[in-house]
Amino acid sequence: MPGTNPHNLVFPLLENLPSLDDRYELRRKIAYAGQRLNKAMEKIMEMIGSTKNASQHKARHAFAQRAEEKEIHPKVLQKMYRHESILTTMKYQSNFSFKKADDAIDAVLDF
Repeated sequence: MPGTNPHNLVFPLLENLPSLDDRYELRRKIAYAGQRLNKAMEKIMEMIGSTKNASQHKARHAFAQRAEEKEIHPKVLQKMYRHESILTTMKYQSNFSFKKADDAIDAVLDF
């Protein structure tokens, strides 16, 4: 039934799927939504006169990098990312934690 969200998801793009168990159909719908979002981001970048290449993937990574720089608590990020396990969040965020390592090297080398 349109307008209902049987899977309790934030975004309604999957609400018409009878089940989230059909991995092929699930991935197809998600890929299509990603393509639509990327096209919309391209149009926005054109509208603001930017020549930079934008995508939902880059936006997600930029957010994660900014969250790491601002030292947002991993439990908060876990809720925002909707990860079931804090380990998933920690693994994802570890890809963006360069500042602490750089600071540690500077401290050891006394720069």
